[in-house]
This record gives sequence, C-alpha cells and structure tokens, in this order.
Amino acid sequence: MNRVVRAFCWGLLAACSGQPVPRPRLTAEMYPWRLREPAALGRDFLWQQRLTARTGAREDSLTVAVQKKGNTLTLIGLTPFQTKAFVLRQDGTDVQFQSFVDREMPFPPRFVLVDVQRAYLALAGDATPALVGHRSWPLDGEQVDEHYAEHQLTERRFRRLDGQPPGVVRIRYQGRWPGGAPKRVVIDNGWFGYTLTVETVAETAL
Repeated sequence: MNRVVRAFCWGLLAACSGQPVPRPRLTAEMYPWRLREPAALGRDFLWQQRLTARTGAREDSLTVAVQKKGNTLTLIGLTPFQTKAFVLRQDGTDVQFQSFVDREMPFPPRFVLVDVQRAYLALAGDATPALVGHRSWPLDGEQVDEHYAEHQLTERRFRRLDGQPPGVVRIRYQGRWPGGAPKRVVIDNGWFGYTLTVETVAETAL
C-alpha cells in the first residue's frame, strides 16, 4: 500500500526523480500557477480515474475518484484494497488534505490541484467549438500553446516566460466522453521530470 501511495506522491505531485538521493523540500510556490476556484471547471461531475505515474523505468498506478460539485473539488485516492489513501478537497480558495496512510506527503497538495487545472480547466480559446489548428497566448507569466483537430483540443503546452522552471509541460488528449471529459490525458512535465497518464474510466454528471 505504501509503495503505491509513494508512487503517487512522486509522480502526481511533480517531483519524482527515480534517484535514492533526497531532493530539496518542495514548497507550493515552486510549481507556478494561479489556482482558480473549482467553479471554473464548469458543470458538476464525478469521474473515476486510473493514474499511471512514470519516472525513468519505474511505473506505478493509483485509482482516484474526482468530484466537482458547486465550488468544491474533491479527490479521493484509493489503495489497491479500495480503502482511502487520502482525501484532497478544494472549497473555494480553501485547500484541505487528509492522509489515511502512515506516510507523510513530502510535497504540497496544491501540486495535485495545479495539474488538474492545467489539464482540465478551460483556458482562452477552449470555448470556441469551431477552433482548428493552433493558437498561442501569454497567461500569468507563461506561454500557452494549444492544438486542435476536428474541433477538439488535442494538445496543450506551458512554458515559463522567465525560464524558471526551464522546459515545457506538455499535455495530450485522446477521446471524449459524452459529457466532455477527456478519456485519456498524458502529462509530460519537463519541469519536474515525470509523465502522468490519466484514464477516465467512468463519467457521471451530477
């Protein structure tokens, strides 16, 4: 159980290195993003997701339930025994995290919410259903690039204008559920050196 939770921490929380040498302690400010309130995600939903974190040759998975209701977003991580590993909740601007395993998360829970918003939040241009091709614009100190095919968002990239952190966060999308949720999202985070594959296996409108 702890192995799975540890893999989630090092993968989803954007700091896995695959090395035994301890890394400097991360703070919330190290992963840049202006955290929006959950209402910005749009209509209410419940997603069942399978996360696969990869760093180097290592690969681990975790099941997560993601619920957005009103201005509250709740993520529940499950162990292989389908018991709670953690609960992460954002209610408006308030973020709360609770762990149910005997291991402290070494990284701020905010990192999880940043990945969720980078991947699923509607940004400039997303509301234009006829958009095709490519568009690019600055956003909060970053350069955002989006690619569309057949009127669907297929790729999104983030690059810091000041180069800190260096590299690119690349997000790719495959397939859509009837309610609009991407069936498969792959986050290649060049800032912190991990790849996260998120497969939404079920979608329910609330």
